[in-house]
Amino acid sequence: MAEDKKEKKPPIDTASWCYRDKEDDVHHDFAWTITNFSRKINGVPNGEYIESDKFSVTAHGMDLEWQLCLYPAGKDGEDEDHVSILLELVSRSLTATFSGKIEFSVVSDSGEKVFRKKKSIKESDTQIGRPMFGLLAAKFIPHGLLKLDGSSQNQITPDDKLTVLCEITIDGKDIQQSGKVQADTKMSARVCLEKLSMDFSKLMEEGQFSDVTIVCLDDKTEVKIQAHKCVLGARSPVFNAMFHHNMAESQNKEVKIVDLNLTTVKDMLKYMYLGRIEDLNTRSPNLLEAADKYQLSELKEICEETLCGNLNVENSLECLVLADLHSAQELKEASVKFIVDHCADFVDQIDKFKEYPDLIAELFKAMARSPPCKRRK
Repeated sequence: MAEDKKEKKPPIDTASWCYRDKEDDVHHDFAWTITNFSRKINGVPNGEYIESDKFSVTAHGMDLEWQLCLYPAGKDGEDEDHVSILLELVSRSLTATFSGKIEFSVVSDSGEKVFRKKKSIKESDTQIGRPMFGLLAAKFIPHGLLKLDGSSQNQITPDDKLTVLCEITIDGKDIQQSGKVQADTKMSARVCLEKLSMDFSKLMEEGQFSDVTIVCLDDKTEVKIQAHKCVLGARSPVFNAMFHHNMAESQNKEVKIVDLNLTTVKDMLKYMYLGRIEDLNTRSPNLLEAADKYQLSELKEICEETLCGNLNVENSLECLVLADLHSAQELKEASVKFIVDHCADFVDQIDKFKEYPDLIAELFKAMARSPPCKRRK
């Protein structure tokens, strides 16, 4: 069952708004196996072809119908020493234009993709009302690289079978959402929230009526921050238990935090007092650790989402380790998927995992479950 998509909006409350985004690309792959292929080359003349069954790809609200045409002896006279292949869009009722790309390849006996040919689909090719169009790889497979005697030892046509793979990607469209809120409702709620935020900001910064001290380190120097048990206890189950059960921190009115740096402690307190945080792109790793330690579930979820949305080759290994240490399942799954999809970029970084054999095992399992054609070479 498809999940309901949340409405996306700019990260600030305004009277009206507009948000421009991009739909996900649509990916589809189609395999076609042809038996007795040596006979096809010898028996089908230049310019004539054999057809696959039609197959459908759903994108932009349309069922796009495609078909492959294979020319064993080439499509034109200049291609007679090659196998040619053509992908035709046979749908005649387009309701929207689209762009994308395709890749033709042959699947060898070992499962490797060879003779890879890439083509682009331009929006100008898919104008509404235009006749069907095709994408041609005229010199797809040289005859000289094929054994035409039907030998079962040929890796390209094992048992005289040719398997062609066609991978289609339809680009996601730009989409735009907009909206507005009732002025009276918006203004009253906004004024109340801003005033509440200002008051708690002042309470945090000035330390008025504080009844507990947070002690942390800034480059080995002790720094003390005045805070309020009622705020900390209301926001964090860990602080609540600490103060409720009359532990040493409650009796001494002092909480020592030595495993988080000063900036992270201040950011965490700001979130607890004001319900917001800034510069999440750079601070999320440390804040995720703090949120996990003090059971700030909403902050942990926000940090996970931010890290998931900014995964790249440089940070995905660190994010995987971080997620594993702090039980951040969503971030862990996203990191594993990113590494598997880009495994070729991580060959020189495997030494980083010597201390984490369990994670190496998980990555190998994920790679084993991932089809080779889905991984980026």
